[in-house]
Amino acid sequence: MSLVYLHPLIIMTTTATPPQKPEQTNGRDNRRRLFVCPRMAFLARPSQIAKYGLLVVAILGLVYLAAIGLGHLPFWLAWMSDWRHESDWLGGCALRKGPVLQVVGQARVRILWEASCADGESRVYLRKASQTSSNFEPPQTFDYSALAHRRHLYAAVIPDLPLNETIEYYVEYNGRKTAVFPFRLPSDQPRPVRLVLMGDGQLGATTFRRNIKAAIRHKPDLFVHLGDIVQNCETWRDWYTHAFAPMSQHGFVARCPSVFVSGNHDWLHGRPNVYLHDLPNPLKTYFALTVGSARIIVLDTEQERPEQTAWLEAELASPASGKAAFRIVVVHVPPYIEFWSPVDWRN
Repeated sequence: MSLVYLHPLIIMTTTATPPQKPEQTNGRDNRRRLFVCPRMAFLARPSQIAKYGLLVVAILGLVYLAAIGLGHLPFWLAWMSDWRHESDWLGGCALRKGPVLQVVGQARVRILWEASCADGESRVYLRKASQTSSNFEPPQTFDYSALAHRRHLYAAVIPDLPLNETIEYYVEYNGRKTAVFPFRLPSDQPRPVRLVLMGDGQLGATTFRRNIKAAIRHKPDLFVHLGDIVQNCETWRDWYTHAFAPMSQHGFVARCPSVFVSGNHDWLHGRPNVYLHDLPNPLKTYFALTVGSARIIVLDTEQERPEQTAWLEAELASPASGKAAFRIVVVHVPPYIEFWSPVDWRN
């Protein structure tokens, strides 16, 4: 009893809970207290950060590559389509390119198409949209050229078409018919017109396709390609994958009158290419036409000949050129640039 009164601290010490050593907790528990949410604890581990960071980067990279691949998907589909038509095992006759509505002068067009077989009965038929009760009439003549294996090119030049009036046409080949395509040549009277110009799409089929898609939304009266539509005009497949497939989206060049300027990549062995200018009956690669209040003068920079110079001087002196509010000269190579004409540039 005396011990209790004389030494109360001893009593307290002996009866109190002895101090415990700090709990041997691992770092994970401490980090749990730090982050509150146990599921986020892994973020504090440097090794985990590196591992999951690399995983996120890899996923983003795959998403980026997939987006690029989807962007180029139409090109590869066009490539496969052209390869399929060229294969002997496929057989049959199919329309490989076109139709393409090419303007080759004032009120003058050339309708072009390519089939995988020779067909002496292949024709293009036209009529005025206002005369729906009348039959489609074929033109008098058309050009034909066997380019290569299963590549048979047809073209019909149609002069003296009415301006600012809707014309309908379709192509018949091997007993089949395409859809009916309407078009309207731009008026030669002063009025607002919408032009789309682009060029040098030979190395960017995907970009060219996007540009054509944007052009379709603007509904142009005239489409002008300023040359170099392909990189190598001897590579037949490029004409489809890089040129006709992108331009044929939603029937764009089948409906929209189009002008094709000769570029240096569009010539073959000193001659214009067969697709746009040269068939058994070659076309002039320079001409002029009136579109609204503008006179569009198309020149061929691959022909430095006196004939073209004399024609240009006569054109500039003509009444059609004189009364135009604008004279727009479209060429592939500009008159003075250092790369093409170093002497002229320095002088």
